[in-house]
Amino acid sequence: MSKCTLCLKIFPSDSQLKRHKNNKKSCNVGKEEHKCELCNIIFPCLSKLEKHKKSNKHINIEKQYITDNSIHIENLNLNITNNITVINGFSETNIDILQIIDIQNLLIYEDEIYKFIKDFEIYPDEIYGDSVFIIHIFKFFIKIFAKLNFNLAHSENHNCIIYQFIKHNSKYIEYQILEIDNTKFNYNTKCIDYKLFIEQFINLMSRVNNKFDNHTFNYIYTYIIKYKKMLFSSDNNKIQIENELIIQYNKFQESKNDIETEEQIFQRDLIMARANAFKSVIRAL
Repeated sequence: MSKCTLCLKIFPSDSQLKRHKNNKKSCNVGKEEHKCELCNIIFPCLSKLEKHKKSNKHINIEKQYITDNSIHIENLNLNITNNITVINGFSETNIDILQIIDIQNLLIYEDEIYKFIKDFEIYPDEIYGDSVFIIHIFKFFIKIFAKLNFNLAHSENHNCIIYQFIKHNSKYIEYQILEIDNTKFNYNTKCIDYKLFIEQFINLMSRVNNKFDNHTFNYIYTYIIKYKKMLFSSDNNKIQIENELIIQYNKFQESKNDIETEEQIFQRDLIMARANAFKSVIRAL
C-alpha cells in the first residue's frame, strides 16, 4: 500500500501512486465548486451543474421559487399610466462624475466576472449565454448606476425613482424616470415597465463604455448586448436584478434621510439660538 503525503489518499501500488502524483492538477489544490443556489447542491464540474439544471427536481424548485417571488404584471398595469414611452431616459445623466479609477476599484471585488472572462478567453468557441454571468454583470452595472444616479453629491443625476409595492403575497416594482429636456426646460416624471427601464439602463452603460478604455468593462458590456434577450426571458433573472436595484436604492434613501435629519437638527438648533439671543436683547433693554 502506498500513501500520498499531500492528500493522504492510499493506493494499492507504487505505480498508481506515481500516476496520481503525475496528474496535471496537484491533488492538494482545492477543488472548484459549482453550486446550484436554488437547490443548495455542489457539483464537481460545470457540465454536471448544467445537467442538474435540466432535471425535474431543479425545474420544480425553480418554478416554486418564481411562484413565491413572481412579479404580477396584471397588478403592475393597474398602477402605471398608459403612457410608458420614454424618449430621453438617462441621456441627461452626467457621467463625467465617474472616473476610470471608480470602475477599477469596483472591479477589484468582481472575482466571478474575471473567472468567467478567463474561461471564455481560453475557450472562445465555447462562449454561451450564462444566466449566472448575466446576473453578476448586471449587479456590477447597478453599482456603477448607483455611483451615477444614487449619489448625494450630484442631485442633477437624481432622475430615477424606483418604488417597491407589496400587495397581499405578491411583490412588484414600479419604475419612474424623471425625463429631462433642457432645451425646452421640461421635466416630466414617467412610469415605465421593466423592459423599457433595462433598455434605458443599457444605453447609459453604453455611454460609460464609450467614455472609458477598459478591457473588462468593454468585454462584459459586449456580452450583455449579445445575450440581452436573457434579461427578459427569465423571471428569476428579473427578480434578482430588481432585488439588487432595490438594495442600492434603499441605501441611497437611507443616506438622504440621514442628511435630512441632520439638517432638521441644525435648523432647530438655529431657531433656538436665535430665540435665546432675542431674549438676551429684551433683557438688556
